[in-house]
Amino acid sequence: MAQPQTDLATGFESQICSRCGGCGRYSFNQMERDMCYGCRGCGLVFTKRGSVARQYFQDSILTAAGDVKAGWIARGNNGKWFPVVSAEPYQMRGASLTNGVMAPYDRPGVDFTYGKVGHVQDVTTMIPAQPNIEAVAAFRKAALVYQQTLTQAGTVRKKAA
Repeated sequence: MAQPQTDLATGFESQICSRCGGCGRYSFNQMERDMCYGCRGCGLVFTKRGSVARQYFQDSILTAAGDVKAGWIARGNNGKWFPVVSAEPYQMRGASLTNGVMAPYDRPGVDFTYGKVGHVQDVTTMIPAQPNIEAVAAFRKAALVYQQTLTQAGTVRKKAA
């Protein structure tokens, strides 16, 4: 097994991808060219400890869409953080197929605008958003401390080391 190291971008424990040997390239296909599917082309994969700590971090930065305010930051699908320009109340109306029957719905939502995009979310949907980048950094620091309490298998140690 490869020696664990720290992923410089995230700080979570990682190791060299065993599929591509760390180069990020594997076999060629028309869709993804020669990108390695094991590491998504970056050459590193998270260890079990790193993966659990990363999930802990991702879960901790989630906020209910109804609580997000203009001026906060939200993470887009590309992983980058964008300032929330506006977060306006929105009434979601429509219909969805339930047990073969179209059932109408009418529920509260939030209309977000950030970066160059906008979208509507149900107020109870959990999204990655925080008041500022310092809050995100504090959650990342807490996740890195949590990582130190994990065994190699990704479970919490019974005794402090």
